[in-house]
Formats: sequence, C-alpha cells, structure tokens
Amino acid sequence: MKQEFKKWKTDPIDRRDFLKKTGGIMGLAMMSQLPFGSFVLADNQDFSFAIIADTHIDPYNPARSERLRTIFNEISNTKANFVLHVGDMVEAGFAEEYQEFDKILPAELKNRVYGVPGNHEVRWDEWAGELYEDLFGESQYSFDHGGIHFIALDPTQLLQEPGYFTASQLDWLEKDLKKIGEHTPVVVYLHYPIGNNNYYIINENKFFEVVERYNVRAVFTGHIHREEVWKQNGMTLISLPAAKDSAVYHWVEKKNAANGSPILAIYHAEITGTSPSGKTLLVEILLDGVKPAQFEKPKLVHFTGPKDASGTGSLHVELSPKSSIQSVQYQFWPEDTYAGKNPGDWQDLIPSKSSRLQWRGNVHTSDMALGVYLLQVRVTNTQGEFWDEFQEVSIDKSEGIISKSRMNWVQELRSPIQSDLIVVQNGASALVVASTMDGEIVTLNLDDKGKANWSYKTRAAIIGTPAVNKKQDRIFVGSADHTLYALDTQSGSLIWTCKLPKPILGTLHYIETEASGIVLIPVGRMMAGVNAETGSLLWSTQIEGLSAGEPASDGRFAFIGAGDGKVRALDVATGKVIWTRPLAIKDAPYRTLLYSPWASKAAVLPKGPDDRPLVLVGDVTNAYALDCATGAEVWRLKGGFLYSSPLILSEPEPLLILADEWGKVFAVEPATGVVRWMVTTQQRIFNASPVLANGMVYVTGVNGLVTGLNPKDGSVVDRYHFSTGYTYSTPASLGNILFAAGQDGKVRAVTVTAQSL
Repeated sequence: MKQEFKKWKTDPIDRRDFLKKTGGIMGLAMMSQLPFGSFVLADNQDFSFAIIADTHIDPYNPARSERLRTIFNEISNTKANFVLHVGDMVEAGFAEEYQEFDKILPAELKNRVYGVPGNHEVRWDEWAGELYEDLFGESQYSFDHGGIHFIALDPTQLLQEPGYFTASQLDWLEKDLKKIGEHTPVVVYLHYPIGNNNYYIINENKFFEVVERYNVRAVFTGHIHREEVWKQNGMTLISLPAAKDSAVYHWVEKKNAANGSPILAIYHAEITGTSPSGKTLLVEILLDGVKPAQFEKPKLVHFTGPKDASGTGSLHVELSPKSSIQSVQYQFWPEDTYAGKNPGDWQDLIPSKSSRLQWRGNVHTSDMALGVYLLQVRVTNTQGEFWDEFQEVSIDKSEGIISKSRMNWVQELRSPIQSDLIVVQNGASALVVASTMDGEIVTLNLDDKGKANWSYKTRAAIIGTPAVNKKQDRIFVGSADHTLYALDTQSGSLIWTCKLPKPILGTLHYIETEASGIVLIPVGRMMAGVNAETGSLLWSTQIEGLSAGEPASDGRFAFIGAGDGKVRALDVATGKVIWTRPLAIKDAPYRTLLYSPWASKAAVLPKGPDDRPLVLVGDVTNAYALDCATGAEVWRLKGGFLYSSPLILSEPEPLLILADEWGKVFAVEPATGVVRWMVTTQQRIFNASPVLANGMVYVTGVNGLVTGLNPKDGSVVDRYHFSTGYTYSTPASLGNILFAAGQDGKVRAVTVTAQSL
C-alpha cells in the first residue's frame, strides 16, 4: 500500500523549489538551522492569495469533491500567487481520500497549495502523518512573499481531537520569528481557532506569549465551520466557513490603503451555480502601526489565594495609561469544556476609586479542588478589541485548611505523554516508565525523587503503552517508526528490534507462555505476534480497519477491536481468526470508523454465567461483554467506553470500574453488567483509565483533575488538580503516591489523601 501511494503523490522537489525561491525552507529541522539574519524578504509588492478550510474530501461524498473542484477552477483563473488550506482537507486520513484530493487539484495549482493538517488528518491516521507528508510535505514551516512572512503551525495531536503546542514547536516558532525581526508583518495559519471563546488548544496562552512582541497581524483558522472575525492580543483572527458545505473561500489582497499604509483586504467569496463568486469585503488588516488592543495588555496581574475559611482570594490588575477600557474580567479556564466553544464564566473586576488603571475583585475558590489552574484576565477596549492575559496559579487553601504540598516531585520531559505510566521493579528499587511523543522512553527512579535512571530514543512517536514481561527484566516498546523494541529494564540497553510494515500506534500486550512469551501488537490494520525472547515475528493477520487500542488475551485467544466496526478473536499461537463479531457497520467507511471499537482497550473479565470467560470491548455507544469462545453478546452497558479500559477489582467481590468519555464512572458486576453505582465527575475522560491507589479508585479528567472515589458507593473522597494541560495518560500508583503525566510533558508524584478502607 505504501509503495502504491508514492506513485501518485505530488513531487516534493517542486514544492521545495518553490519555497526556496520565495525565501522559505520546508520543515522544522531545516528552518532551525538557518543562521540569524539569513532571511531575504521578497520585495514589498502587491499580491493576492486564496484561503480554503474544511473540505473533508471523501470519495463516498462526491458533492464535496465537486465543490472543491469549483473553487480550484475559479482560483486557477485568477492572479492568486498561492493557496492556503487550513486543514481538514480529507475526512479520515484514508489513502483513497488523499488520492481524491490530488485528483481534484488542477495542474496549475499543484505546487501552489500550502496546507496544514486538521484533526481529521490525524484523528484516525494509521500512517502517523506519513501519507500527509508524502503529498503536502512538512506540516510546520514558513516562507516569505511580498514583504510578508507566512507561518504554518501544526498543533494537532496524533489520534486526538484538539490541539496542543509542544515545547519544541514553540521553540521553533520563537526562533523563526527572531530571524525576521520585530517589524516584518506576519500571517499565521493553523487549523484550530484560537482565542475569543474557543477552547480547542488548551495552552493557547503559550502561543500568545511567543508572538506578543512580533508584528503578527493576521491568524487564519478553520475547524468550527463558521466565519468569524475578532481582534485580540494585537492580531485580527479569522475563522473560515467550511468548503465542504458550499463553494466558499476567502480571497486576500495585499495592497496599500489610501494613506499609503500596507493592508490585507479579506474578502468572502462564494460561488453559486455557474456564476463567478461575488466577493464581499470582510475586514481590512493594517500591517503596520498600532495593533488591535495593543494598549490593553495589563502591566500587572496579581492573584492572591484564599487565606481564611471563606475560600476567597483576590485579584489585582494594573493597566497602561494608554488603555481605553470598557471592561476588565477574569475566569478560570472552563473545566467542563474539551475541544469546544464556551461563552465562559466571566466575572467583572471593579475599578479603584482612586485610579481607573487599578481594577480589583474577589475570587471565590471554595468549590474548587486544590491544585494548579489557568487564570484568564480579559481587558476589552471601547472598540470591542480585547487582550487576554494568562497566569498559572495555585490554590492551596480550602475551608480554612492550608494544604501540605501534595506534589512530591515533578520531572520535566518536555514532550507530550499520551501512553500510560507503568511502575516496574529494578532490583530493590521501583521505576516509573514514561514514553513521549518525541519517541523517548524514560525510567524515573522513585528512590531519587523521580530522577531519570535511563532513557532510550526511538525515531518517532510512542503512542501506545509499553509492555513488561513477567520477570520485569524486559520492557517492550512500540514506536511510530514501524519498530518494536525490547529493552533491558535495568540499563535501558537494546536487546532486539522487530521491524513491522506500519507505525505502531496501539498498546502492547504481553502473554506469558511456557516457552518464551508473546508480545501482541496492533499495527495499523494488522495484528502481530512477536517472540518475546528473540524478537522474531511469529505471525501477522490482516484485519479490515485501524486498530490503535489494546488487545486482551485469555492465554488461548487474543481479542482486538478495529475500525471496520468489528471485534475479532485470534488464535495466540497462529494468528488465525477464530470468530468475528460486528458491532457497528454503517453506510460508509468513515461513519463505520466513528462508531467502531478502533481504540478500544479490551479486557478479559472474571468468568460470567455458566463459568464462561468474558471479554469486554467498548465503542462510543456501549461497552460489550462477549463470550470469549464464541463472540456472543452476554451483556452491554450504554455509554462512551471506547477509550478507557476497566479497572477490575477482585475483593471483597468482583467489580468492574468503567469510565466513559462524558465523565461518568460506573461500578458494574462483571458477570451480569448490573450497575452497582454511577457517579459523574467534573471533567470528560479520554484514554486515561481508572486505577487503584491506597484502596481508592482514582480517575483522571482530560483537563488535569484526578478524583478519588470510594469503590463501595462511588462517593468522592479526594480531588486534586495536578495539571493545566490535556491529560490522556493513565496514572500509575505505588502505595499512597499517584504518578500522573500529560501533554505538558511533566511527570508528577502526587500524594493521595484518601485512606484505605
């Protein structure tokens, strides 16, 4: 499949030649090597370009192809110097969708379309970005044209819905901007809307901090399928309507205003019938002079946490004498929002009687868990422009009780962590194993405050959780570089590798056998079994849909869900398919994928009725308990159980703890599916699974809140807000310490306060 794909992709040499001619260099690695001052800006000339968003090309929906063809045909007949596409080019990242897009693209535009991926390119991408890169090149880059510096940003997260700016991306952005200086006008384009009431990139504050002192004038985005314009933090930000719904795009002209100042004029262009588009002026953006809300940036933001039993803190904001103030407000980043819009819970500050530049107010925190939060202050001027200032704050006092620090230590790995943390024994010591999206696996020494014991670097992202053999002397790691690694637990030295045909995105599962043990590996649309002693491939079995979840095994069969809507049982020794159970078959591959168990973390349950072993799998609508021998359904539970694996408790009697994506936690009898109790937590839950710590059940919300529950009745016994970043990783535990990690790349050791019953 990979070689067939390379036959039709656009020649990347032509694209790179174009970028070199216009002053830019493709890719993070090349850009970071340019010496300071080596940029040569093109002449300050007039030019035009087009912007397209959210085409969602899908061969099963030909109307979308026709709309994009209509747009491209019109642009081909204009004087557009190039075309920007702000993501969601295709529906699900399937090869046939990219082929359809390439077929629609006219020859005269082949090397003039510059894109960034959206969530639909990465959410279900079994090739881990390889197909996108083959067609469009690197996903983050910059170039110059007509006196403007253009920056393409890619905060997408592989296999996830929202965006996140990694430390390395922000470093690259800072270096890129330094090269062109503080005065060159800059246009940024990315998929997710940023600022205003958009909460799709949880660390958008880091972006605002980096670009603040540079001349970034315009930011173009898509994703929300609506046309919106707002002026914030010195920039005009624009989201585009979706081209999948109508033949619509934005036409942009760089020219001089009547007073001689350079501007960007943005036009809404929509094609109806066979007539050329009517272009309506949407907004004009000045490229020099005073920036929007420039003087509304606070000179000081000072938060003081609560000091008494009231749980009330205070906030003081000091503004510039040049500000033109309409209102000053604050809120904490919305905890109940994940990858969506939210009008916010803004609270007004009050100006001081002695000075209109001093604004104050009380901040009520009594209903908030202890921990760290992102405070957001918004200063709006009389023109409706605003400046958002962010500050990470700690709340360490509630109901008059000062909390002893619950954070034992923090280790900074700088790269997002999606895989689960695991604890392994290293002789007499214990290690926490963490794996990053930069492809590094690190062991942290628990006897030395989490100091790194050893690390090993693969060549691509580690998404799924590593596996450990029974002796715990070997760690097996699957990487998106198509390789399975076996590492020595004590030293981190490489024992063997096994090359596989696709990126490894799923979680590994180890089976102990009398001979040597077997590592089960989901590899794209294939399941593989590898000899744990030698690394030799024992078998591989093709399945018809993406599998990026976790297989389970009862020792005889391996069970795996896939993107074709089916669950399969495979013979562990041979890989032969024993049975197939359809769960969700829809009218098109994309819809089937949406409702399929593609990311399900399967688990073998305690025996069910008639002493039958059961396997549990989940999708976005139900959890299913299936007979291990036949695949017959024994029971089901309604809920979004695709991402989280169950916690199986054996005492005082068998009990399953299940977390669904909407933040609900269920205690279920494994044999019958009868619900003992259910509780709704304050945040949604993705990928992170329930764990047991000090006798209590702990669940991790996607916005960094861990909640401790009494397994007897689901009552909340503990809460702690350990992170302001997205969290997909399941914590590990040892005694009364919880080890938690997230997209911010930090591993934290947190003391749990609930006591074992």
